[in-house]
Amino acid sequence: FCVCVFQACAAEERAALEGEMRKQQAELEAFEKRQKGRRKKNRKVTEVETEEGVWHRYKLHLLMPICGILLAVAAFCLLQLTNQETDRE
Repeated sequence: FCVCVFQACAAEERAALEGEMRKQQAELEAFEKRQKGRRKKNRKVTEVETEEGVWHRYKLHLLMPICGILLAVAAFCLLQLTNQETDRE
């Protein structure tokens, strides 16, 4: 009698465990199905583009020639000072 009761309890536990496993598997499949549907949706762009100011847009185009001119003026002044010193000697 004890063996039959033990086997019946084991069978019930196995059945309950299998039922729980099936339930978890069904929940997992339903979740994956929902996630798959979400991935296919086109997401709206939430970032707002800010327009750059005139200075930021053209700073490279303005600074390069200005720096070139300043460098040329500095080189010219340095050469003039060097020439004046050599002319004195």
